[in-house]
Amino acid sequence: MTATCKTGTLKWYSNSSLSTEVTSTTVSPAATTTYYAVCVTNQCKSAGTPAVITVTPGVQKPTVNSPLAICLNDSTTLSANCAAGTLKWFSDSTLTIELSNTKISPQSDTTLCNM
Repeated sequence: MTATCKTGTLKWYSNSSLSTEVTSTTVSPAATTTYYAVCVTNQCKSAGTPAVITVTPGVQKPTVNSPLAICLNDSTTLSANCAAGTLKWFSDSTLTIELSNTKISPQSDTTLCNM
């Protein structure tokens, strides 16, 4: 978190009553949290200015119907379910080669990735 004071020393607080000081400007709240920036000169505090840190939930992994076992020269259709978003399949672990078709016919043991 960053802020500036024209005069005095910047302090951060985790409550609007300015009674709980935050000693680090690096925070990792689990939920959206409001912090308050205050300028302090001698024993005097300015009014607190709110700074809202908005936490966005991460994307959940899909539920994959695997492992799939098929015989050589057979094919299968990949399937999975996403709670939200769009399901995409990749043929590499770095998620750079997207599959355009979910019907596959691998010729050896194959690991496919999804997101």
